[in-house]
Amino acid sequence: MESRTWPYLAAYNEDIASPLMTVPELAEYLGVGRNTIYSLLRDGSIKGFASVLPGKSAGKL
Repeated sequence: MESRTWPYLAAYNEDIASPLMTVPELAEYLGVGRNTIYSLLRDGSIKGFASVLPGKSAGKL
């Protein structure tokens, strides 16, 4: 997939934002939809990981 530049990612401010956010939290922080965040995760523009509680299935990661 083609790499894209996302100008709103440059606005990230560590002083007011946690380095760990859920997809909905990041979407709200950046002012975009959850689908946009999932797209950014898929194409490698942002890094992420799945967290799973013991005994639960992560499904398709």
